[in-house]
Amino acid sequence: MTPIKSFALVILAAIAFLAYSSLFVVDQRERALVVRLGEIQRVIDQPGLYVKMPFVEDLVKVEARTWFFESVEKSVRVVEGRRYLVDAITLMRVVDPRKFRETVGASETLARDRIETRLDAALRQGYGRPSFDAALSRNRAQMMTEIRDQVRPEALSL
Repeated sequence: MTPIKSFALVILAAIAFLAYSSLFVVDQRERALVVRLGEIQRVIDQPGLYVKMPFVEDLVKVEARTWFFESVEKSVRVVEGRRYLVDAITLMRVVDPRKFRETVGASETLARDRIETRLDAALRQGYGRPSFDAALSRNRAQMMTEIRDQVRPEALSL
């Protein structure tokens, strides 16, 4: 192979590598943050093909879908000293990717842990007040609403 062909091949490889590290695709099920030196430059909400500066800007993808997680068998004591084993289901969706990145570093695990801690406290508070029978029957819907209303501000702050 002649030196000119070798040089052309190296140049083509470099151009292909730059194009590969500059272009990215945002799927319809996600949002993306373009971050330069730790600072958010752009929030991309629409799916499509986008360009970023290679080696300078990083890409952080955030799920746009609803996340589902289950808290299984949390032990909660009621007024009469009895214990419940409570199963809770939580649905979570990222509304503001910028705020999500700033508060928990765009980590689903950290967000889940913070919400789980608040949910645990709300369950203990909600189930700790009524009697055993009241919690199982007539006041259950009201208790679930109160627990949801206690957890929601923490979730919105993420």
